[in-house]
Amino acid sequence: MTTLKLAGPLAWGAFLLLAGCATPQERAARAFCEAEGANDIPQKLETVRVSRQVYMGERIVGSRQKCRTEQKTNTKRDGTVERIVETICTEEPIKQSFYAPRLVDEVVDINSASRASFVERCLRDALAKGMFSHLL
Repeated sequence: MTTLKLAGPLAWGAFLLLAGCATPQERAARAFCEAEGANDIPQKLETVRVSRQVYMGERIVGSRQKCRTEQKTNTKRDGTVERIVETICTEEPIKQSFYAPRLVDEVVDINSASRASFVERCLRDALAKGMFSHLL
């Protein structure tokens, strides 16, 4: 059996999407199995060192010219109107974020994979045996 391991917001989004489409029987069976899994296989948290890309700042990788045109009018003493068109250009830096690999400490539940497979087996068995079928 292949288990897809998701982490962070993606995992919660997938869970909410799947939980939203489940029948009342499936939701009740999942809640039951998750409670059983939490009792049978408790969390075992350990701090592990892992390599992660860490934001280090921005660096300038080039520049671009940004120009704007201004039109001015000037009235001379003799009544003639002079129009002046002036283009002002400035150099703007092009910045790019850069990341570097760093060793960081993360707290990981060592038992999460075995608990997840327990919950999936329990859920399959519960639905096969017709548990919570009165909720259909």
